[in-house]
Amino acid sequence: MQSHVVRAPLARIMALIELLKDNDFTENEREEIHENIIRSAHEMDEIIKDITLKTSSSYSPDSTSH
Repeated sequence: MQSHVVRAPLARIMALIELLKDNDFTENEREEIHENIIRSAHEMDEIIKDITLKTSSSYSPDSTSH
């Protein structure tokens, strides 16, 4: 499940980067693509932080599950 959640913003980032490489855009279009890359990167960062938090709490010494 986590890999699917992480994959979505990563796939967007990869597609947007490829789009920038393959086409000519106006400065405004490039800025919009750039903002979308940044937004997706922040989304992926939040997802990874959430996964890390959930993982670390399930393996904490205070955890009752073994």
